[in-house]
Amino acid sequence: MNKIINIQPFRIKRMANNHDAFRIASALMAVEDQIEKLEQEHQKSVVGDFIDGQSDCKDGIPHQSGKSENYDRGYSAQYQLDQMNTERTSGEDR
Repeated sequence: MNKIINIQPFRIKRMANNHDAFRIASALMAVEDQIEKLEQEHQKSVVGDFIDGQSDCKDGIPHQSGKSENYDRGYSAQYQLDQMNTERTSGEDR
């Protein structure tokens, strides 16, 4: 009888541990899903802001300060490209 009594708490504890492991695994999977979703949203934001900056520069819209760092990068990249193209084409006319 002592052996059965000693085994029972172990079985109950093991069942509780398995249940906790499933809950922990489920919570970790939910967190990983949230992280993946945030990374995708961030990536869309980075690319979208960069393209917005490029488009504003191409369309002659004045730079909008404080919009985002990626907007600034897109605007700057387009501005530099326009300057290089202008210099290259004006050098051909000479």
